[in-house]
Amino acid sequence: MKYRMHRLTATLCVLVVLLAAGISFRGTALSMAPSGPVAYIDLVRVINGLAEKADAEANLNAQLETLLGESEAREKEIRELNDSIGSMDMGSDRIRAQEQLDEKYTEFLAWQEFTLREIDIERALLMQGLYQDVMAAVRKMAEREGIDMVFIYSPEREIQIDPQAGPLEDQVRADIRSRRIAFSSARVDRTEDVIIRMNNEYEMEVTGQ
Repeated sequence: MKYRMHRLTATLCVLVVLLAAGISFRGTALSMAPSGPVAYIDLVRVINGLAEKADAEANLNAQLETLLGESEAREKEIRELNDSIGSMDMGSDRIRAQEQLDEKYTEFLAWQEFTLREIDIERALLMQGLYQDVMAAVRKMAEREGIDMVFIYSPEREIQIDPQAGPLEDQVRADIRSRRIAFSSARVDRTEDVIIRMNNEYEMEVTGQ
């Protein structure tokens, strides 16, 4: 009886060890599971290749043309009023005209600042929206095709410096620090795929098909 108890105890110990080993093996197998493929996109090229961006910029340019026409009309009115004041005699009429000119000029500057600010906001919102749309499209592509990681990479981008934008060394250092990928093969470039997918989806939204 005593022998059987020892044997049973030994068997249980072996089972516990094997069970623990099995759990450990499974954990190792999961942690070492092979990752899926990777890809990269040139974000600037994607955005510049979108039909949605082209249409939005065309609308913004049309707004700018309208605003330019209004600006020219306001400037013409101010010039004509200024010219008329130059031929007026000193007196109350000239003082009132000068006050009117100052008021119109102040209004023009305020209007100009406001409209330029509005256009800047619209452009910023456009770029923000396009970025979000690109990220959503990339995610759908990655999930559909089993891609585990998509990098943002510009393989042909040189270090850019602007002589008017401060110390050149600081610009170069900042540009170098912003780099995250040293090299990526063209085989994993999915830029054109994203452009085509997004343009097709945009066309379907515009045409309702």
